Amino acid sequence: MKLARRILALLCAMMLLCCGTAAAANYSSTIDSIYDSYKSGNRSADNVYQQIANGAYRTFEMTYVWANILDTYGAYDSTIDSIYDNYKSSNRSADNVNQQIANGTYRTFEMMYVIANLLDTRGTYDSTIDSIYDSYKSGNRSADTVYQQIANGTYRTFEMTYVIANLLDTSSLYDSTIDSIYDSYKSGNRSADNVYQQIANGSYRTFEMLYVVANLLDTRGTYDSTIDSIYDSYKSGNRSADTVYQQIANGTYRTFEILYVIATIENNSSSIASTGHIASN
Repeated sequence: MKLARRILALLCAMMLLCCGTAAAANYSSTIDSIYDSYKSGNRSADNVYQQIANGAYRTFEMTYVWANILDTYGAYDSTIDSIYDNYKSSNRSADNVNQQIANGTYRTFEMMYVIANLLDTRGTYDSTIDSIYDSYKSGNRSADTVYQQIANGTYRTFEMTYVIANLLDTSSLYDSTIDSIYDSYKSGNRSADNVYQQIANGSYRTFEMLYVVANLLDTRGTYDSTIDSIYDSYKSGNRSADTVYQQIANGTYRTFEILYVIATIENNSSSIASTGHIASN
């Protein structure tokens, strides 16, 4: 697996040198359509569990877009499409909202795995990425309940976003912040009394790490106010949460919203690289 990834990275680098930047698709309408589904899903949710499922599904769909934007040469086309097909088939076979949440959480991790590989062009984090994936598989085998599956997917997703943040922080501007979030993740796991608190811990730390990622990608500060507004909503949502389930919903919703910003930034950057001008949103 490691050798195959390095060959793919080398081929992409050679294509860049020989052919220049490939024409990039514009995903603006897809990104906005997912955001509309998020809002309508929230309006139609009858309870906090349906809110969590809505956030989990829309989060996966936004990572699907992000992966496609990054996969300029289609090196991971079949993998990305396979994960998406699994998402759809698992939704059809889900008997309840908890299985939907597990589906969204698992597929999100799998897409983050692809994203980490796409970003790790030098193979610096090969062993770490593979170790997290192995933990994901072993965690699924040992899970006795759907809640343990959700916790497994949530924890492994956080760990992969930790890798992604480190890959993007090439100047080490956020070193201490990234390490502090990781420490909070570990201490939050030690203090968790049950699987639901583990899920909330993973959900919160994932949002916080993606908040760092959004800031790293927003090099011009174009989305400063939006990013800060989402963070403020995260803090106020935590203060007003009466139950661990509301905390999970808060973390899941804010994670989707920050991914919406990330996908928008990446889409605009991709469009600039291929056309020389900013795409209209």
